[in-house]
Amino acid sequence: MPTLTVQPDEAASKDLFVYLESPTTSGSGALKLGYVTGKATQTNRVLLEFDISALPSSAYVTSVSMTLSIVSNFANVAGNTCTVYRTLFQDWDETASWNYQTGTTFWTNADGSKSTSPTYTDAQGTGTFTLDPASNDPIEISDSGMVSLVNDAISFRGGKLSMLLKSDDETTAGYINFAHSGNATASKHPKVEITYETSSVFQWTGGAGDGQLGTAGNWDLGTVPDQYDTVYFASETASDATTGTLTCANFHVSRFFGADIGGPVSAVTVNCEKAVIEKENGRTNISFHTVSGSTERLYVKRIPTANGYTSLGGNITALYVSGSRAYLKIPDSSTIGTVYAAPRSNGGAAIEFGSSINADLVATRGSRIKSASGLDDITLVGGSRLEVTTEAGDTASGNMVVHRSTLLHNGVTTAGGSLTLYSGIYDVRDSIVGQHTVASIAMYGGTLDARNGLGSFNSSTVTGTWDYYRGRVLLDPGTTVDI
Repeated sequence: MPTLTVQPDEAASKDLFVYLESPTTSGSGALKLGYVTGKATQTNRVLLEFDISALPSSAYVTSVSMTLSIVSNFANVAGNTCTVYRTLFQDWDETASWNYQTGTTFWTNADGSKSTSPTYTDAQGTGTFTLDPASNDPIEISDSGMVSLVNDAISFRGGKLSMLLKSDDETTAGYINFAHSGNATASKHPKVEITYETSSVFQWTGGAGDGQLGTAGNWDLGTVPDQYDTVYFASETASDATTGTLTCANFHVSRFFGADIGGPVSAVTVNCEKAVIEKENGRTNISFHTVSGSTERLYVKRIPTANGYTSLGGNITALYVSGSRAYLKIPDSSTIGTVYAAPRSNGGAAIEFGSSINADLVATRGSRIKSASGLDDITLVGGSRLEVTTEAGDTASGNMVVHRSTLLHNGVTTAGGSLTLYSGIYDVRDSIVGQHTVASIAMYGGTLDARNGLGSFNSSTVTGTWDYYRGRVLLDPGTTVDI
């Protein structure tokens, strides 16, 4: 794997320390980190920036290591832990101080207000390291948080890897001096090493004729894609892909690809981080998961009009459905974190969940959803409809919010969660008598339809509280109501 090493000298670098007790002064020389007591009391933080814009645009970062050399003994550090953050703004220079990011320009908070301390964030990940009082060996910071910081710098910061180093404990004495980029020994300058793979773009041709994803002859580049590559199923003349496992970074099926992916019974396996499906014809039967456990994002923009022709399951963190004219099937026992049914137009998303899927659901704009078991948190808005059929042992443990939509609950039981009904319908007519419970109900409008022979509707039916403000409650004649 190729490696980019950046270890600038004084002329090309940006590195210094700042300290609270002299808030308008830039710290020069060795990079002091931590809390100093004695003749002078100082709370010190380090600012570092590396220019990594030389990284190829097709690079897929696999590991990052930042090395800081120690130039003086530890003082009372006793295993202090420290964190590397991204600086919130990139335009500081070597006139920066505790108060100012440059000259007399204050550091700026995320809301645009001024800040009298360096501003930083952990939103893009962090690196961590621990000081060892028994060692003066260089510190190497190489956890996954550093990879996240590098990816953010490449994607959004013009290749500026700008960081603030901070002791996690700034009230207990303990500090260390790191070599800065002006140190007389060049090998001690702060250094970052980025190991990466270059990504290629592959297209499925099916030229080998065996339908096997692992056959090199089925790909236009004559080799099989790997985990850093982008894969397209786009050719209108390509043949079916019916068996095997594919590993890649990004997976895309074009609307023009009309052949099958997967078979009527068996799914192909795709290990990827992100996938986009916008297929108008042919069968699609895919089980998604990555070597690390889950496909982070799956976008379904279009599927064929025939029910039963599209099945997407496996391990998916977030599923976004913006277009499915027929029902998109989520197979039994799939592990889905959150499903967002947000169609481009009313009625443009249809999903059918199998059993044992405890996903969160957010459905908008007339989405049509069916589920063979309980879900977790449920939000229905904009004329959407969800039909849940539960069996013995199923639970809907999350909270349900219904606004201008319909939630139809059939089967044995729903338990543990709460219902907030703003408008629309919560329909339990087909649930089993005496076995339909929710933790609490807050009813601000709409219709609660419980005409299913309960005989009573009270605290034994709603196991928590029932806050009724307005709306209609429909019950069988003779039912006892206790609100």
